[in-house]
Amino acid sequence: MKVRPLQVFVVVVALVAGFFVLRSFFGGPVPTGMPTVATTQQQVPIATIAAGGATAAPAVATATTTINAAPAATPAAAPAVQIAAAGGDTAAIPEVDTAALRYFARQGDTVRLQAEIARLQALYPAWVPPADPLATPVYVDTEMDRMWALYSEGRFADVRTAIADRQAREPGWSPPAALLDLLAIGEARNRLIAASNARRFDEVIVAAAQNPTLLVCSEMDVMWRIAEAFALTDREPRALDVYTYILQNCDVPSERLATMQKALGYLDRDDFRTLYRYERAGTGTAAEFDPIRTEEARMDLVVGAEDDRIVLTADEIARMEEAARLGTGPADALLLGWYYQLRDEARRSEPWFRLAYQRDATAEAAQGLALAMIDLDRADEAEDVVYAYREDSDPVMAVYLAAVATYLAAQPIPDIAPAVLRRMAETVGEVRDGVGARQLGWYAYNLSQVTTAVVWFQTSLAWLADNEEAAYGLGVALQRLQDTAGLNALVAQWGARSLRIRALTDPAAARQLQQQGGAVQTTVPVPTIVTTGTRGATTPTTTYTAPVGVTSTYGTVPATYGTAQTTYAAAPTTTAYVAPVAAATTQAAATIAATGGGGGTTACSTSVNPESLSPAAALNRGWCLMDLDRPTEAAAAFGVALRSSSAATRSDAAYGQSLAYLRLGVTDRAAIAATQGEMTAARADEVQANILSQRAVAAYQDGRYAEAIRILDERARIAGEQNDLMIIRGYSYMYMGNLGAARSIFGMLANAGFPDARDGLAEVERRGAVAVN
Repeated sequence: MKVRPLQVFVVVVALVAGFFVLRSFFGGPVPTGMPTVATTQQQVPIATIAAGGATAAPAVATATTTINAAPAATPAAAPAVQIAAAGGDTAAIPEVDTAALRYFARQGDTVRLQAEIARLQALYPAWVPPADPLATPVYVDTEMDRMWALYSEGRFADVRTAIADRQAREPGWSPPAALLDLLAIGEARNRLIAASNARRFDEVIVAAAQNPTLLVCSEMDVMWRIAEAFALTDREPRALDVYTYILQNCDVPSERLATMQKALGYLDRDDFRTLYRYERAGTGTAAEFDPIRTEEARMDLVVGAEDDRIVLTADEIARMEEAARLGTGPADALLLGWYYQLRDEARRSEPWFRLAYQRDATAEAAQGLALAMIDLDRADEAEDVVYAYREDSDPVMAVYLAAVATYLAAQPIPDIAPAVLRRMAETVGEVRDGVGARQLGWYAYNLSQVTTAVVWFQTSLAWLADNEEAAYGLGVALQRLQDTAGLNALVAQWGARSLRIRALTDPAAARQLQQQGGAVQTTVPVPTIVTTGTRGATTPTTTYTAPVGVTSTYGTVPATYGTAQTTYAAAPTTTAYVAPVAAATTQAAATIAATGGGGGTTACSTSVNPESLSPAAALNRGWCLMDLDRPTEAAAAFGVALRSSSAATRSDAAYGQSLAYLRLGVTDRAAIAATQGEMTAARADEVQANILSQRAVAAYQDGRYAEAIRILDERARIAGEQNDLMIIRGYSYMYMGNLGAARSIFGMLANAGFPDARDGLAEVERRGAVAVN
């Protein structure tokens, strides 16, 4: 191991000059017989770590690096521990204790051997290490060897114990000075590291000031921890001093590079960049800190990929593109993809997303690639790429639905394979996507499947109420079906809000629309359809499928479009609210009795994997589990029952699973479950009423009072409003400042004897009095 003059310089003053300063600081006498430090000024650097305040360092003829625990302007609170190089002649060298040297040599521990040589050379500059520490036979003390072995293992407390035991047995025996010195250094190092790990950073700085022998290049981890302590106690200039000292004086390439990496994470960017001045020649044509420049660019790219106000330099872009090409992972390519995508540069983002996807086909890579493809008018490819990942997260599902809507809206009308069309429609139904349902309506309409289009438009309106385009599509479809009554009802509902919908039946509105530059679409010509295997056909040969169970006031989407007709003029029947627990219990009893599966709740008291059951048995078990108030297991059992070929079983299972999810408070899943089987109108209204009840409560609890009232209004159209929900309505009005409406509701409920209403009424009156005053 090459020993640098810096190490000699640093440690000798640390052990000598620093010792005197600390002893003086703590009020102890300076021992006699210590080696003295030459007072002649030398052309040497000085580094100072102070426990607090500014320090007075010995005068030197060269620049000084000072590492203080507090700003230099602070009045001196404590003397400094100085790390300085000593020059000039030294006093007579005492006999060098080479016990540790010989032990490490015998053990073949070259790392510690070289460290011990460096330590001894620092203490005794004139000392020359032996060419072969084992050349001269030495007395072997097995007990001392055991102590050295304990030291090598880092068992410092055990070493102390062994020393004390031997001194007790041999009162005149003293351990080698080398062992005591190394032991003290090791213990100090452990204390500093423990304080650092516990994030007691002030203790780290004090420990460094009290143990200057640790402040050398061979203790790089300690130096890094000291810099971190300064940085995390709002003393970044002191941290910069430590990093500067390392780069000026330490030579191990990997440690220098790691120092720059650590500094990049702790320092202000402008301060950090001052460290590049200490860069040395690298390997080949690359500079020593080129990897750090790339890491800087990567940090900027991470931010720029989420904030379009952050613009990378041309050099940073070039570095990151080269890093992405030469690397093997997807991370850099993904960052570049998002950076360009955020700036609407799909042609530049697509190749990077594709590279990331090829290296690791993750949901994020598929999401980015699909977004770029949508922007490049390749929605069919986007749908195919992201379909498998659609359930990974809400953002990925949103991208999939965007791909579906864009694909369906493409011109000319695309020829979509039956399997792809089915999965698109099923996903739209599962998540109740109003936009996707609307696009499916237009797609079906353009395929001359007008009845199916009516159902999809109505479904879109049910999922996305303020949806004028779906309402317009519905009107066009009803007009094509010559359903005058249905069209008039739609115009009565939407005419005041939409001129083009009113124009479907009102010639004056049609003229007004034309004067405004619009056009009334009374019929939509069927375009040339490109079908599977046949291009140019005017009639589609494929069928257009939708998820079973999507319902609307105009009927139910058939399992296969074009093969079944639906009625679409009847309005849903309004039924009274039925508590889900009671409904589940009643249904369970009826189902189990009807199928001969009696036995009460003991029939499902043991654990059974529902996947091992037939759909009918799973249905029975689901109701049984509901009676035991085990809705999570019940939902899984109903899920198996949904696979039944029996429409009645699927209907019961969809109803049961909806109730199970409602009992768990998972309204979104309850809503999806309700679409999995065709339920009776009474059951559908019951489930929908419960879903809306839970959503209204959630909106109220979140402080979204206007939304809570809107949901309660929607629920009131299908079920009577309970007293507890009316209380929520009253408080929502009150918090919105509509005290009159709140007073009316609370007054009505109070007169009916509902006690909670009296509290609400009193609060309304209190607020009214405050407003008057």
